[in-house]
Amino acid sequence: MERGCHNLSSKLGYILIVTSLSFFLFLFCQSLIQRDEGAHVSLSTDVDSVQAVSELQSHQLRSLGGSEGSNSSAGVTENALKEVSNNSAAAEIRKQHEFKATTTTTTSQTDTTIASSTATTSKTVSPSDKIKQSASFSHKLKYRLQFPDKGLCVGISKLKTLTLSFCNPVKQQAFYHINGFLRSVEFSLCVGLAGFNNSTSGDSLTLLDCTQAISLNLEKGRLIYRDDQADGRGVLCIAPEGGGGIWLGKKIVLTKKCKTDASQIDLLEESAFLRDRAALLMPSGDKSCDSPSNNRPPMAKLLPEIQVERCKILSECVTVVVKTARRPLLVIRLAESIKTVLNQDLPMIVIDDGPNPHPSDIVAKIAQFPNINYVTTESKDLGISEGRMIGVNMVTTKYFVNMDDDNVATESWDAAKMVELLDTTDLSLVGGRTDSMDWPGFMEFGCDESKPTLKHYWRSCRIANQSLPFFPDCLRCDLTSNSFMAKTKDILEVGGWSKELKVHEHQDIFLRLKAASKKVVWCPKFHVLNLHISNDNTTVIDKAYKKLRYDRSGQMKKVFTNHWNVEDYKLIRGSKKKWPNTWENDKY
Repeated sequence: MERGCHNLSSKLGYILIVTSLSFFLFLFCQSLIQRDEGAHVSLSTDVDSVQAVSELQSHQLRSLGGSEGSNSSAGVTENALKEVSNNSAAAEIRKQHEFKATTTTTTSQTDTTIASSTATTSKTVSPSDKIKQSASFSHKLKYRLQFPDKGLCVGISKLKTLTLSFCNPVKQQAFYHINGFLRSVEFSLCVGLAGFNNSTSGDSLTLLDCTQAISLNLEKGRLIYRDDQADGRGVLCIAPEGGGGIWLGKKIVLTKKCKTDASQIDLLEESAFLRDRAALLMPSGDKSCDSPSNNRPPMAKLLPEIQVERCKILSECVTVVVKTARRPLLVIRLAESIKTVLNQDLPMIVIDDGPNPHPSDIVAKIAQFPNINYVTTESKDLGISEGRMIGVNMVTTKYFVNMDDDNVATESWDAAKMVELLDTTDLSLVGGRTDSMDWPGFMEFGCDESKPTLKHYWRSCRIANQSLPFFPDCLRCDLTSNSFMAKTKDILEVGGWSKELKVHEHQDIFLRLKAASKKVVWCPKFHVLNLHISNDNTTVIDKAYKKLRYDRSGQMKKVFTNHWNVEDYKLIRGSKKKWPNTWENDKY
């Protein structure tokens, strides 16, 4: 009997153990199912599966743009620009423009941020997959596609073909770039080859139904297309159509010439692009072509003594920033002149075009100036504006001096007095003069033959003669020479120089200061020379520099006027008779 009970007890224990294990196994399986369902819900939240299936059946993408697409034709409104402008704090601007010495172009930054969501090689994707992918576009980042070599963006013609256009904030030029596909924000169409429409355009790019899109991946600053088909031509990239003449309006095509500067492309994040343009206070577009930027800031004032923080050691307060274009001997000449005049060195940041290092004898000469931080970038054509912004963002002193590489300091260049002016007043910038006394002047937006026009009144600061009461040698002005000392934080607050202006950048920074009510004076006694050719053997380099600078001056002028939403820029020479009547009441 005892043995029977013992056997029964053993069997019941075994059954209990098996039952418990089964129960825990059941709970574990349930948890796995719930986790999978949670992941499915998360995926459905990111990509609307119902919408994707519906669009897959119809092969139409008309509803993908949603409410955003329906309103996009209106362009960028003034309210939108103001809203963006309200969010542009100085710290944020500084963050946008922070560069390390080894980081020289927006392209390199964009490669890092975009590559994570873009395959490095193009893949064959079915039309249905493309539709599913495009369904996830609506909440992604938007980009302007800019060719930095030309300072122009990818625009969309009336025929929906891609063309070179001004980077205009009042036009909808933004694209989504997801999984290698580009989709227009405005039209909810994707970039593809015109040949899909049986066009004779060949490799021209156009907007098509997204089932016909081609995959374009960002690789080393270029949008690459890899044709893996049997009759394919290998690696192609997008670029403006070749040939001379006017670049504006040229078609965007696929080309094998992927090592040329023309094929380099930057992806400008749309909100940052609009924020930059919003800070410019563009003309309002009324019949008078007036602009908020016409409102000049009042005369500079002395700060209360309690607010004054005086600079005690010049080299701890001021850094010299120079953008050069493979002219290191001129930079050395400038450094020597500053040391001679001040009897001391100032920290100097030099940004040079690359990518090749200078010969060893040049490097040895530069090394004789331990105060010089000489940065050779990866770009062989960085441009004045971007180079200066890299330099200014490296500055750690409260003031910096902007100089051209062919400047030479004279005995009358009084850096200490310029520091005193910035220390004790609410000025943002103190400008000196170069060889010309006529360039500094006032600027005004207006109309000329019904065209919105920016006018620069030559010599007007001298003629108006609105001198500072506490320092009569300095005159109130809108624009000075390129030799100036400025508060570093104020230049960063207005966004600095516009990157796409490789040249013709001079007026841009001063218009930004005026638009932000930053105060500027011109002090003609603070004199630097402007010597284009040095005594050293740099004549050949200077010829190359002139070609780099002046051959595209006309194109950069158009980029500049577009940047400020005007059709023309004019230099007005003459007396007060040619000045606007509103200036008569401009007395302080």
